[in-house]
Amino acid sequence: MQRRDEVVAIDFGYQITKAAHLKRSGSGFRLVKYVLIETPIYEKIPSRELLTDHFKAVINALGSAPKHVVLAIGAGDSLLCHADLPGSNVSDLRKMLKLSPKTYLQQDLPDFVFDCYFKPPAAESATATARYRRKAKVLVGGAKRGLVENFQDAAKSAGLIVEYITLSQIGVVNAVRALPSDSHAEVAALLDIGSNHSSIGILTNGELALTRTVTVGAGKLADFFGKTGAADLKAGKMEDFQAKVHGLISTLARELSASIDFFETQSEAKVTEIIVSGGAARSQFILQSLEAELEIPCESWTPVKCRGLELPERKRNEVEYEGPQLAVAVGLGLGSLQPDSVRINLLAEEQEVAEMRRRNPVRRARWASAGALLLMLLWAAFLGLKLQRGGAEMKRYETELRELQKNSSQALSIARMATDLRHTLTALKQQAANRLFFAPALSALQYTTIPNVQFHDLRIEQSVINDPGVAAVIQNGVTVTPEKPGSATEKTKLVVQGKNFGDPKSIDKLVETISGHPYFKQYLRPTDPVLLKDLPRRQVDPTDPNKAFQFFTIECIYSDRVYKNE
Repeated sequence: MQRRDEVVAIDFGYQITKAAHLKRSGSGFRLVKYVLIETPIYEKIPSRELLTDHFKAVINALGSAPKHVVLAIGAGDSLLCHADLPGSNVSDLRKMLKLSPKTYLQQDLPDFVFDCYFKPPAAESATATARYRRKAKVLVGGAKRGLVENFQDAAKSAGLIVEYITLSQIGVVNAVRALPSDSHAEVAALLDIGSNHSSIGILTNGELALTRTVTVGAGKLADFFGKTGAADLKAGKMEDFQAKVHGLISTLARELSASIDFFETQSEAKVTEIIVSGGAARSQFILQSLEAELEIPCESWTPVKCRGLELPERKRNEVEYEGPQLAVAVGLGLGSLQPDSVRINLLAEEQEVAEMRRRNPVRRARWASAGALLLMLLWAAFLGLKLQRGGAEMKRYETELRELQKNSSQALSIARMATDLRHTLTALKQQAANRLFFAPALSALQYTTIPNVQFHDLRIEQSVINDPGVAAVIQNGVTVTPEKPGSATEKTKLVVQGKNFGDPKSIDKLVETISGHPYFKQYLRPTDPVLLKDLPRRQVDPTDPNKAFQFFTIECIYSDRVYKNE
């Protein structure tokens, strides 16, 4: 395709048709003019006559616009998905999809026009290159041939030159790619709310990782506001009105949440932002409702934020409000003028055939064409057989992996149980060793209680200090340094923590009571047997705001026990 300096992008919607005239301006682009025109009513597929008149009305509204246009088909009349296809050039992929769409897309699509887009990975090694040649993740777009031909013939009848026909979802992707990289997250969800359908996409580092179309649009919400909602408001049923509006928005939020959850389970990335476009994106109520439902920041797309895009001064305020509706049209125009954009061209097959005829006007012989077609069929059948065998082998490996995971999980469970039992036995041994020591101390503490003082934590801390001793030093039969035998000193203290609901003197009285008890007199050290270690400020009892208490910590230090080493 030839390089163009300006183009008109037309987004044919169910209710509103959006058109934008973009032109190169230095190193960037300029939005010369845009129009929003009501789409004529039609039943299933718009006729060529209806489209011709409508395209003429759009061009007349734009004024002095170029004849080169790009057109977009809505999400409800098209197909856009990812598929794992044999690594080959785009032309061969289109042919394979045309011959057998059910094999690669798992659905019958008779009389469809396809195009593919994929970004080949950087081949870092011979192994990576060979793997890429065997299989590639391809973005596949398609629409019914009759609809594509209607668009093309109607545009030609209106005196226009169609550069290519693509899908509205591709326009949204290119529109978001035009935003500065620091203005949105690396992993962002794209939501384009149409009249009858909404498209959902996940953009990762500028590449479309997931795409989906749902049959939930702004048309239902608009009908609700115009009929049922107005009746509820008139009747004063504000709660019923809010509940119904919340239900309509929740349906769209659930579809978007399901797509985000599927993406996050299939990859290690996390969606941290949602970029919303379409007429409904102008409503802060809808954005805030979606953000409250999904707990992810939602932001409306606007051409004001696009990198290198100049806006007309006289319409800058209008663009700020109507910008979300222009996402598809502006994205189509930028995608046409930028060579590195995501591009799905439903006229690619026709343009390729025309280019081949232009380069080589001599038609191939019939036998050569039949042989090439037979080889293509055999090649497709061979690749299909290899894919089938590969799938069977993959299922076998998955079964073996599940068995290994099951066995490993049982072994880990048994190991955890053994660890828990070992910890329990250790705790029981410690409890058995200390129970005889705790009983007399607890028995003595029950006679030292003070009114309004509660004990809530008791523990005994023991430590042993070893003294290796000194061996005797004898010189010339004379003992220079006498022998000092080794010893072990056992230090024990009882730590009591509690709450004082009375006056501060209650703590002093508690210390005196413990010090004067016969048991503690006998076993505690004679000097400073009971120490007050911690006494923070009083605080309000959270269970009863009318009470206040003061934490305290008391240490009862036992006399050291010294054991001589024999």
